[in-house]
Amino acid sequence: MVPRDTAGKDKADSLHKDKTKIVKTDSVKTYKPVEEVKEQITEALFLGKYPAPDSLFHNKTTVNAKDTTKIDTIKVDTAAVKMQWLYSNKRNLADFFLKKFYQEKYKTKMPDSLNQWYGEGKPVTPADMKVILSWIPEEQRGYYANAAGTQELAKWLLKWKLFSEKANKNWSEGGDEIKATLNWALKLNIVFNYVNSELVPSAKKSVTIDTAMCVFACWDDHGHPSVKPDTAALKSTINQYVQRIVEMDINKQIFDLRNKKHIVMLQRDYKDDMDGSPAVLSVHADSLRDTGRTDEAEAAYKTLSTSFAFTPEGIRACVELAKIQTEKQQYAQAIKNYRDYLVLSNDKSKRCNTFFMIGFIYDEYLNRPEDAAVNYRWVLKNTPDCELSDDAEFMSLHLGEAMNSVEELRAEAMRQGKKVDTSSMPESVSTETKLVTKPVTKPVKSK
Repeated sequence: MVPRDTAGKDKADSLHKDKTKIVKTDSVKTYKPVEEVKEQITEALFLGKYPAPDSLFHNKTTVNAKDTTKIDTIKVDTAAVKMQWLYSNKRNLADFFLKKFYQEKYKTKMPDSLNQWYGEGKPVTPADMKVILSWIPEEQRGYYANAAGTQELAKWLLKWKLFSEKANKNWSEGGDEIKATLNWALKLNIVFNYVNSELVPSAKKSVTIDTAMCVFACWDDHGHPSVKPDTAALKSTINQYVQRIVEMDINKQIFDLRNKKHIVMLQRDYKDDMDGSPAVLSVHADSLRDTGRTDEAEAAYKTLSTSFAFTPEGIRACVELAKIQTEKQQYAQAIKNYRDYLVLSNDKSKRCNTFFMIGFIYDEYLNRPEDAAVNYRWVLKNTPDCELSDDAEFMSLHLGEAMNSVEELRAEAMRQGKKVDTSSMPESVSTETKLVTKPVTKPVKSK
């Protein structure tokens, strides 16, 4: 048995007590998420491993311009030099590491001359170039058929070779953390390849879009034309919505795959908004809205309309967002969300209400009667039997009139024994603007 060292024990107890005292002080440690300090950590690691050359910390100036033998050395701002060094390399980080890795491997600075590292027996060979050129579409190879093009491609090849060698070396010599990081990067590339080669083509095959709805979306941005729509603007609008539909389909495939494989995100850093149930989130958003927590409800609806746009809950969220934005007087955003609903939703039953609300915003809030008329006319032409068709007709007849004029019309209608109906108006229209009149006997409309 080892004899007890009582003196050592007393000393250890004393140290333990001191440590306890330190722990119990009022000092507070605060922790920030990695994403908030990642840039500072990266900069510190870079400057620690690749400090700025000593020559940058001294500014040499001659005492007398004619006598260059007398030189003074003036100390410069150290922090400023470090930042200048850091950001000058950050702008072209790939070239910085290309030169560093070249010097590490060949024990000399990387030459500027192409002939010194490209050619038979050199780091990059003509055989390498032949392989890479075969990967490039034939119609694009002419770009590299000159000195500048050859140098650009050869330099890219040199980067690829040196970087891959460095990665392989870090893998074989590095610790578990480096291996885990590189393994994660490999998996990420496999995922990107799977998405681009499998999911994207599948999504593009199934794209369908109602271009008539896109025409109205184009008018929202560029104004209703008196003659013909701007072909280039309309094409751009259609392409933007096609891309969104493709993204929606890709997200749906990923979401379905996750659920099928029962994938659970265990690390917060790897979670995204799709790690949840759109139905549950929708109920939560509605609850926030109903209890007056409008800003929180808006955030929840935005999550639904972006991450879960492929679900009924995500599409409905566009309308709920539009209602909140109308109340907040964010009229352009409200119209955009109403229009997204019209283009992206397959449910045509709500088109009457949605077109009416867009027309109402243009008319009552934005003072754009021509744009309002376009949307009201769609209701009258395409859904003459919907519950808001008479309202659309009334509003069309009184476009641009002040609300007090409409009040007079309302009173006149009541004096004539006509019924004033506000029950069919959407919830987003405030009580004071529910001034739509409807005859007791509904007129017959031509179809």
